[in-house]
Amino acid sequence: VDGIEVLYRSQIYLMMNKPAGYVCANEDRDPTVFDLFEQFEGKDLFTVGRLDKDTEGLLLITNDGEYAHKLTSPKHHVEKEYYVTLQKPFDSSYIAQIEKGIRINEEEQCAPAKCIVEDDYHVRLIIREGKFHQVKRMIHACENETEHLVRLRIGNLWLDETLEAGEYREMTDEELVLSLDREDE
Repeated sequence: VDGIEVLYRSQIYLMMNKPAGYVCANEDRDPTVFDLFEQFEGKDLFTVGRLDKDTEGLLLITNDGEYAHKLTSPKHHVEKEYYVTLQKPFDSSYIAQIEKGIRINEEEQCAPAKCIVEDDYHVRLIIREGKFHQVKRMIHACENETEHLVRLRIGNLWLDETLEAGEYREMTDEELVLSLDREDE
């Protein structure tokens, strides 16, 4: 167009380092992750799953519903790993409950998850489902509270450490494969 080559893509796949203070919605009364975008307007983009307003880290954004479904549907069991900063020292006696499936309230029990204790105030939780505020509720069930929460990875795709909070970039073909790759296959 006017001497400039324009490449058309029907599908868009983005990786963002979501900062705290933004919600995962296209429109909201609070600032949304889409307020951080300088391009890709009008492309019917949406977030692949959600992170709470105060949760940071890996967020995938696309306009490909089938791709998003493969990552978020409970039947696909895609791992999501979180780094949790705790309010008080972690009681390691809860590891067995987390790994067999901890009950987060009277009606809900989580699927088995992995818990890796980094130190007294930091754990990594690896889950394969996405219940509402799940990680925070799991920590609460362990008689503790979450001070800070960061999603590190989805599937075998890790957050690009060069992305500053609020930055995003297009994903590579290799990253698309990694995000869908599961450890149990």
